[in-house]
Amino acid sequence: MSNKARIVSAALSVSMLFALSGCSGTEAPSTPDFFEEHGLEITPQGHIELATTVNDGQNDVGDIVAGIDVSISEVAPSEREDYKEIICTYVYDESGCDEGTVVAGWNGAFDRYTGTSFEFYPDPDDEDSMPAVVEFDYNGRHIDVQMSYSIECDEEAGTVTVMITVVCPEDYDGTVFQIGYSDMAIDQANGEVDYTQHQTVDGLPGFGTNGHDYYYFSASNS
Repeated sequence: MSNKARIVSAALSVSMLFALSGCSGTEAPSTPDFFEEHGLEITPQGHIELATTVNDGQNDVGDIVAGIDVSISEVAPSEREDYKEIICTYVYDESGCDEGTVVAGWNGAFDRYTGTSFEFYPDPDDEDSMPAVVEFDYNGRHIDVQMSYSIECDEEAGTVTVMITVVCPEDYDGTVFQIGYSDMAIDQANGEVDYTQHQTVDGLPGFGTNGHDYYYFSASNS
């Protein structure tokens, strides 16, 4: 589980890295933050066309422009008072793939102010340690966030649905979801990342550093 692969496989045997959305609440600090410093922009939720690759679970087999529908919702959680759940849903259209191949995608979530990735597993070999709570400090505030994933494949419809759930403080507005290009080389590099340690997303292999398309979303579209 430490590789938390970013590529959806034909039988979902090659997993995919996903991640999380923004919460609304307190005003953003006036000082430049990670998101601004890296020149990133929020894309409105809806339909996007992602230029990426297709693979057969072991090798890249070609390029594709895949349609993906993106939506984010907030619900009152769960079991934690003064916390909320943010659910980001990606629906991948795989109708353009040949049999036995799938669209590759890099998905992740992070804090817009510090760049802290929400991907963190204290013991990736122990399923009970996942999902783990990510804790960080920014602007004098201590924040804790937890995320989890689910994947659903509809072969008849030719779609793969990825749902990313983030549990965060009710007034926290820093969650950003990322989606973008991936290939087998990126997936392999991701497998070498130590997710038992906190990471910042600009150090991960799918963070817009390879000249391909990456998109960023938040619950508030801002």
